[in-house]
Order: sequence, then C-alpha cells, then structure tokens
Amino acid sequence: MRPISWNGPGRRVGYAVLRADAQSGAVPGKYVRRVFWVKEHDRSEQPDGLYKTSAPSGAVDPRTVAPGVWGELTERAWGAPFPASEQVRQSVVERRFLQGFPRCARS
Repeated sequence: MRPISWNGPGRRVGYAVLRADAQSGAVPGKYVRRVFWVKEHDRSEQPDGLYKTSAPSGAVDPRTVAPGVWGELTERAWGAPFPASEQVRQSVVERRFLQGFPRCARS
C-alpha cells in the first residue's frame, strides 16, 4: 500500500499502515484507515492554549494506540488529573465513545 496524501486540517502525525491483503470498502481501491493529526490549537502547538488542562473530544494518548485498538483518553492526554466530580469525569471518558471512530479518513 502506498502512503496516503493529506489535505485535511492540521498537521498529520501518523496513519494506519494497511496490510497488503487489506479489504477495500464499498468502493474498490478505497480503504478506511485511521489518520492522526494535530491542529494549530492543540496542546502540542500551543502549550498554554485552549487545551492546557483538557483535550479535544477525539483525543487519545498515543501510548494506548495499537493495531485494532482505538486508544484511550488518559490523564496524560487530558493534560491534568480528570475532574474530581464523578459525573464530569464519566462524561470526559465517555464522550469519545459516543462519537464513533475518532478522526478517520478514507484513502
């Protein structure tokens, strides 16, 4: 499989490499794969900005991502301990799973 081009928002920092026997989607020759990127307002780009002590809804800790594993939002990815309120903490962790597959692109 050839590397994918990137015309999306932000700076691409990684993508899934498909096996040679990967099945295409509904359109022959087109594949669904994970693409990871950061935007100009993310913590890596603006450490004291909007996400200084939080994270966007699709954020995952890169250390928890593996082939076939979505990855998790951890306190490391959040940038601080999760909020103390159990109700707030639950919504922080659950919001990722309510969106479906995070930050996907077709190639």
